[in-house]
Amino acid sequence: MSANTNEQPLASLFLWLRNRHAEVMTTETQALARLDAGDTPGHNELMRRKAELLASMAEDAKPLLEPLPGETRFNYALALEGFSASARMSLRLNSVFICLPCSTPMTTSRDSPTT
Repeated sequence: MSANTNEQPLASLFLWLRNRHAEVMTTETQALARLDAGDTPGHNELMRRKAELLASMAEDAKPLLEPLPGETRFNYALALEGFSASARMSLRLNSVFICLPCSTPMTTSRDSPTT
């Protein structure tokens, strides 16, 4: 498969990742707003939703990975599985706070400037 035939599948994957990132960030922003308002159950519910979004990434991305060549597909699948595994662990432990690091380059601390 030539580099040109890889461009469209990669573009589709990157678009999907950007959309998932936006959904995760929106969910986290809503969760933090609930926490700021003193709504801990609402915060926890939204953080669980964030973890569910991250936990399903590897499975949800499979159709987008299929057209990629073997090593490229494997590397992306492995990276996505890392996000998903961390989020699945937090869900198994019923801990919304373990979910925070599993999205770390996606999230930033509210106390630090974003770059």
